[in-house]
Amino acid sequence: MACPFQNDPVEEGAALLRGELQLRPERVIRPRIDVLAFPEHSLFERYRFTSQSIIYIHNLIRPYISNITNRSRALTSQQIVCVALRFFANGSFLYNVGDAEHLSKATVCRAVRKVCLALKRLLPMFIVFPGHKPVRAIKEEFHRIAGFPSVIGCIDGTHIPIMAPSHNEADYVNRKSIHSINVQQNVKDCIIVPTSVILCTVKIICDAAHIISNVEAKWPGSVDDARIYQESNLSNRLQRGEFDGLLLGDRGYPCQPRLLTPYPDPEPGPQQNFNRAHCRTRARVEMTIGLLKARFQCLRHLRVTPERACDIIVACVVLHNIATIRGEQHPALQIDDADEDPIHLPAIQDGRAVRDTICNNHFRV
Repeated sequence: MACPFQNDPVEEGAALLRGELQLRPERVIRPRIDVLAFPEHSLFERYRFTSQSIIYIHNLIRPYISNITNRSRALTSQQIVCVALRFFANGSFLYNVGDAEHLSKATVCRAVRKVCLALKRLLPMFIVFPGHKPVRAIKEEFHRIAGFPSVIGCIDGTHIPIMAPSHNEADYVNRKSIHSINVQQNVKDCIIVPTSVILCTVKIICDAAHIISNVEAKWPGSVDDARIYQESNLSNRLQRGEFDGLLLGDRGYPCQPRLLTPYPDPEPGPQQNFNRAHCRTRARVEMTIGLLKARFQCLRHLRVTPERACDIIVACVVLHNIATIRGEQHPALQIDDADEDPIHLPAIQDGRAVRDTICNNHFRV
């Protein structure tokens, strides 16, 4: 009788025989999960989308993610989409996502990468500045918030923490000594500008749809918001007068004819009224950033290289717009704390003139 504290001699003999005959170990294929069999509330908790929206997303990107073979029980395109959505929504380690989906870490990594690249191809379709609506409609919706005229977007920035890169590490350290990517977002009727984390420019419409109209996620966390905006293509287009309207930004931006910031030391009366309306209107972009991070928890900390992090951010922005357009519910809103010590940049002469004109014409008591 074999000792219970030793390996089974039969198993040991089988292992030796396989080694002598150079036989491969038996493959263990775990059963795949039928995602669409979950109830709707479970789908939202795990993937942030309902079954109909998952099918919609799958139909959009299926040509770009399908495997060319079915050998070795390759994942279907629908399974690839669901694996990536679970990673975006959960923000956990690849191992954890793989264990939940009965897949290996390498398979999860490949699925996420495929879906990210596929969603990037849809960027021109879902991210459009100043939006899919007519400019007049966008201005009217913004005006209903606090009476601020001619607004087509609000701009702000947010930081996405990332893993310390192996090269140029100091460039990715922000003012809070955190490794991050600066993201510039333009929200439909709101624009987000990068800070010490990846920033996305998001444009938000006045009907509280929180649709992102422009995103730029490529700058290290050490780069300030003003520089990211000034070197963006959107800034050049606004200066050339391609868009009829104004952007609203915080004190981290210089006051320009097409980008208005609040008065640094407002006097009682019209200037204070201007600042109150500016703050209420620009709050839409902060809400958009909060919704984006609440819906896709992976943006709380990306454990990937800066290049991969940028792709994931863009993919999440596209998914955010799809969810908003399709009326998907969202988790509890999480708004990041405002910058503790924002830098007020000097205003350009023409920018001050435009600000004073709007203040005197629209915000007198």
